[in-house]
Amino acid sequence: MGIDAISPAPHHDIYSIEDLGRRIRQLRTMTGKPVLVKVAATNYIPYIALGVARMGGAGIIIDGYGAGTGAAPPGGGQEQHRSSC
Repeated sequence: MGIDAISPAPHHDIYSIEDLGRRIRQLRTMTGKPVLVKVAATNYIPYIALGVARMGGAGIIIDGYGAGTGAAPPGGGQEQHRSSC
């Protein structure tokens, strides 16, 4: 099925919106696919979504409402993760 992952992932190399932009470009170049950015649920989602869009992200996944995606049943989160930008 895959490998276990640390959740939340400790991205110690992303401290600014420019760092996030570099990571988005790297992932898009490596995979050739759109990059969605997972963010914690907060009152600042509109500002975060704007920053992600300006840095080239295809959308955001808002995590933390109710149970995290790690608690979702297998395959249950696939329909929920839609581009929002």
